[in-house]
Amino acid sequence: MVNGTYRYDLVMSTPLGKRHGSLELMVWNHFLNGYLTMFTRTIPIRDGRVDDREIFFSGDMKTLMNEISYQAKGLLSENGVTLTVSTERGQYPVSGELVETRRN
Repeated sequence: MVNGTYRYDLVMSTPLGKRHGSLELMVWNHFLNGYLTMFTRTIPIRDGRVDDREIFFSGDMKTLMNEISYQAKGLLSENGVTLTVSTERGQYPVSGELVETRRN
């Protein structure tokens, strides 16, 4: 993946239905920084890394009632991202469409 900033519109499938959000990834060599917006809250990601088109990161999501720690693993394509978000409550599929790219 080329160094730069990538923004994705996301859809997460949950037991309560689809949840919409966004993911902003800042790639520098094999490291990722950025923000996940889900459940209307924007929170930084942690421990991000990228290996070719495979990405890994972790963080927390906050709902109105809970804070949920997660680990995400996925694949980047030319126009999007597919992720599996793992929490203590289960695994949730996430798909995303690339909506903005800024190259460094």
